Amino acid sequence: MTCGNVELIIMVNCLRLLLVFCILQLFFVETFCEKCKCKLDVETSSADCSGIGLTNISTILDCVPNTTRKLTLSKNNLRDIQPGIFKTFSSLEVLRLDFNKIEYLKSGAFEGLIKLQNLSLDHNNLSLDDSYATDVFMPVKNLRRLYLQHNCDIATTHCIYPDKALSAAKSIQYLQLDGFPNFGPGFSQLKNLYSLYISDDNGYCAILELKENTFESFRKTPLSFLYINGCDIRKFEKNVFRGLRNLTTLIITDNRRLCSDSIENATVGLNETSIETLRINNWCRHRSEDIHLDAGMLKGLTNTSLKTLDLGWNDINYIDSDCIKHLPISIQYLSLKENEIGRGEFLYEMRRLENLEIADISFQFHYRVKSTLTWSKSHNSFKVIKDRLAGDDPVYLPKNLKILFMNNIKLEFPVPKVVFGPNKLQYLDMSDCMLTAFLGPWYGLRDLKHFDISSNRLIAFSSNSLIDMDNLTTLLLQNNHLGDSLQRDVIGQTFSSQKKLKVLNLSKNSIKALPYLIFKNQVSLKNLSLARNAMTDVSFSLKTMKMLQFLDLSDNQIEYVTSENMGYLDQIATTQDIHLNLSGNILACMCDNQQFLSWIATTKVHIIDRGQLKCLYRNKTTLSLSRINIIRSQLKYDCSLWIVMTSCVTGFVGLLLILSLITLLYHRRWQLRYLWYIGRKKIDPFHHPDEQQSRLPQIDVYISYEQHYDVTDGVTLHQTVTDYVYPFFERRGYIVKIREEFEATDKLYRVIPDTVNKTRKVVVFLTPSYCKDYWNTFEFNIAAYEGIYTKRNIIIPVLIGDFSDQNFTPEIRSFVNSKIKSKEVLRFPSQANCEHRINTFNEQLEHWLQY
Repeated sequence: MTCGNVELIIMVNCLRLLLVFCILQLFFVETFCEKCKCKLDVETSSADCSGIGLTNISTILDCVPNTTRKLTLSKNNLRDIQPGIFKTFSSLEVLRLDFNKIEYLKSGAFEGLIKLQNLSLDHNNLSLDDSYATDVFMPVKNLRRLYLQHNCDIATTHCIYPDKALSAAKSIQYLQLDGFPNFGPGFSQLKNLYSLYISDDNGYCAILELKENTFESFRKTPLSFLYINGCDIRKFEKNVFRGLRNLTTLIITDNRRLCSDSIENATVGLNETSIETLRINNWCRHRSEDIHLDAGMLKGLTNTSLKTLDLGWNDINYIDSDCIKHLPISIQYLSLKENEIGRGEFLYEMRRLENLEIADISFQFHYRVKSTLTWSKSHNSFKVIKDRLAGDDPVYLPKNLKILFMNNIKLEFPVPKVVFGPNKLQYLDMSDCMLTAFLGPWYGLRDLKHFDISSNRLIAFSSNSLIDMDNLTTLLLQNNHLGDSLQRDVIGQTFSSQKKLKVLNLSKNSIKALPYLIFKNQVSLKNLSLARNAMTDVSFSLKTMKMLQFLDLSDNQIEYVTSENMGYLDQIATTQDIHLNLSGNILACMCDNQQFLSWIATTKVHIIDRGQLKCLYRNKTTLSLSRINIIRSQLKYDCSLWIVMTSCVTGFVGLLLILSLITLLYHRRWQLRYLWYIGRKKIDPFHHPDEQQSRLPQIDVYISYEQHYDVTDGVTLHQTVTDYVYPFFERRGYIVKIREEFEATDKLYRVIPDTVNKTRKVVVFLTPSYCKDYWNTFEFNIAAYEGIYTKRNIIIPVLIGDFSDQNFTPEIRSFVNSKIKSKEVLRFPSQANCEHRINTFNEQLEHWLQY
């Protein structure tokens, strides 16, 4: 065995022994700590021994490693701390002894805590300055934060600050105390103190009067943050904070007996500080009279470098315009929220605050109105805003204003067209202002990115209202009544300028349908909410929304999504995650909706709570889509049967319609022929409408007959007409026309109507075989419709032989029967070779021609 191998074996054995030792140590510590009920966290080097009923710290020291950096002994029954008890805890950085019963801190109580930075002694019984040994804080050279509040109830005990003991804690940067009237001289030794917190929230505080010398001991400290909460302060002397040269933040809240007359004194002397933030909240909540900020009450701020001024929650009723004039132009944040300001003339003066970036004038007369105040409607909720917007002059904002909160101020009027002067406004909140209409447009807000006009009463929204807000990224319009206005915008002008819009909320707007092009320019939209409306389908186009990530259609009446929009959603899903919320809708499980159901089952779009969606089946039952594949199969089968039955019925009905149409056309064929003739004549380019003479009859008689009909043996009707009838009328000066006189080149379907149109009377010899000749029927029907069109009795029927209904068309049969009943029918003599009888017939015919 080589020397190298021996060394390797020895090293492995040592590691094994070390591992066993560590395991035993951990087992021992864990087992022992179970007995003392402390919780160890190795990763953070902390030990939590709170709430275990400790009366003596020494009982848990053996189970807490001396490398612990945070030790919590809160909520026990400790009454004192033995000197040197923490001597071995040199790594301890945080020590919590709050919520115990400690009455005295002995010298050496914190000996050895050379790295301690955070010490909590609040909620004990350390009531007087002699409860602290004068050198008790001497060992904690690195102490940064000290909590001593809720130790002395000034209402029942005479309390004195332990300033002598605290003077030794020169490294303290943050100090929380109960509030007593006098700070001892020892506080002046806290050369690193930056923050002082005095409050009755977690402690006791009663300082009835703040005098000019109250904080004198802190004038030699670098105190920059002073928080005074509660304390029942009733009076402010001037120059209270004078001399605190490093003071940058002053917060005075919940002093309900301090009113506006104290605000002036509180600001006097701040010009000799480095004040940047001043918050005066929840003052004067016990009075019933009006609270005004008069002209000079803020003049103490004029020569300061103030950046933040918060006067919210003070029940202020009126602010004089000169108050704003006294504010330094360095102000960047101004809050007047949660007051009861009735008029806003002071808003005109805000324009001079050229560095103002955030203004909050929200919640005026919203949740609480004093019962003793009686304001008329004309004085309610910043009437000056309405007056200013209603004018034609531009509205000027502070030139660097970026964020404006003016929500919940009960404007109660329709918003007119407004032109803003040059500005940098990016965020505007006008929600809950009871606006009734947005008549717009608003010009000049080119930098606006966030616009909230939700929860108003808007029933009208002009389509050009937002035309000049092309940099909007968030538009909140929910909880209004914009359904009708949006539905009328068929060209999609309302949001046409918002190509950068990312968030659009139109929920709760009574929307029943949206035009196809309403979102035609929303190429950057990521979040679209149309929840809680009354839409039945998704027929508006999603084509341009390539970046859409969330589409909320919940709680509508949607039955399906169009195939076009299904395709667009699938395209988006191929490049990014997209979520679709259809919950709260009853979808349609119908035959014409199978594509939509298949899409729900297979799409890559993340449909929220897909399995909990419901649909209405074709038999009117509501089904859960958790079994969508079974529903699809059943629907496919049911619909195939329905398609076969529907096809048969449709084919049968279609056939009936075709047959009915053919029958109708056949029945009206002569009327259609005549109408065609009339129409052709009307559009004849050679026909002049002023040729009235052409409409007068130029032919007296046109004779229609069957040429080859034998009247008697060997004598045809043609011979009879040409030998007896035609010559008779011709001799008497009548113009007579028969078909045989037409030229051979004439087209009968044109020449016959034209001749009939020029004829005064048409004599029809109705023989039993008259209708066998097509042109006979043609002549009769053209003459009949000519009579109807010209309102003339043009046809004189002459019966020859036996008249039988079966030999004539329905039109001729009906016509002759009506004439027989009215005795307007002539009969031709049966013996056609008897010239006397024929002459008698001709004379009768001539008589009829007179009418």
